[in-house]
Amino acid sequence: MKVSACIITYNHELFIEDCIKGAINQNIDYDYEIIIGEDCSTDNTFAICEQYALEYPDKIKLFRREKNLGLSGNWIESLKACSGDYIAICEGDDYWTDPNKLKLQLNLLINNNKYVFSFHDSLIYNLTNKLQNLRVGTKKIDKEPNIASVLLENNIRTETMVFKNTLDWNNLPFWFKNTLKIDYALILLLLENDGRAIYIDKTMSLCRVHKNTLWSSKSATVHNQEGLAFFTNFYTYTSEMKIKKLVKYKINFIKANMGIMLMRDGKIIKGLSNVVFYNNWFSKSFTIKLKKIVSAGKSGIFKRVHSIE
Repeated sequence: MKVSACIITYNHELFIEDCIKGAINQNIDYDYEIIIGEDCSTDNTFAICEQYALEYPDKIKLFRREKNLGLSGNWIESLKACSGDYIAICEGDDYWTDPNKLKLQLNLLINNNKYVFSFHDSLIYNLTNKLQNLRVGTKKIDKEPNIASVLLENNIRTETMVFKNTLDWNNLPFWFKNTLKIDYALILLLLENDGRAIYIDKTMSLCRVHKNTLWSSKSATVHNQEGLAFFTNFYTYTSEMKIKKLVKYKINFIKANMGIMLMRDGKIIKGLSNVVFYNNWFSKSFTIKLKKIVSAGKSGIFKRVHSIE
C-alpha cells in the first residue's frame, strides 16, 4: 500500500519549511511519497522546497507549475500527481504537529471500509492577534458526518484529512473547478453517494490564519458571492431532493446575509426585502432580530456580518 502527502503551496516562504518537516517526520510503515505542488511563487517558496527535494530525493516529488494555475488548478494538478492509495492534504502555511498523525488515521481507515476519510482537531493560530482556538473542538460536531451534516455545519479542516484516493481527478464535476471553496468541494465530492467520514478526537495539526491567504484577503462581500455561486452550482449538480433542500437553505442563508450587508451600506429597503424574503435562516426570534436590525443603524448590528462556509 502507498500513501501520498499532498502539499499545495504559493508564496509561503515564511511557513513552508514547517509544513514540509511535518510531512517528513511522519512515522509511517507504508510506502510513502510527498508531493509538493508549487504554483509559481513570487517569493523564496520554491527555493526552500527545492532544497528539501534535493535532500530527500526518494521521498519528495516537487512540481513547479509552468504558469500560475491559481488555487483550484494547483490543487487538482497536485492531486493528479499523487499515486498513493490514500492521500493526506496540507496547504503550505499549515503543518502537522503529531508524527503519528498519518499512522493513526490510516490504521482507522484500513480497518474499517465504512469510512471514505478521517479527520481530527486542528489548532487555529491567528497571526494578527496571536489568538488560538480549536477549529473543530469549539463546535458541536458529528463524529461520523455524511454529506447532509456537512452541509448543515462544516467542521472539517483540510490539513486534518486523510482520504481514500478513489476519485477521478481527470473527470471532476464543473462545480469542483474555479472556486475558492475547493476544500469544501472535495469534502462534498468524497461524501456523495452515502459516503461517511470519521472524527478522531485529537489535535494533530496547526492552521495559520493570516491576511495573505487567498480566502482571508477577500472581503465579506466576496465571501458571500463565492458561497452563493458555489452552492448554486452544487444545487444544479445534485439530483437528491434531500440534499437540494439543504443546499437551498444555504443559498437563502447567504442571500439574507447579503441583505444585511446592503442595509449596513445604507440600502435599507433593498436589503430589508432580502432579509424578509430569505428569512429561513433565522430562528424563532426572527421578529426580535429584525427589530434590532431596523433600530441599530449602520453602527450596530450591520457590523456583525459574517460569510458562511
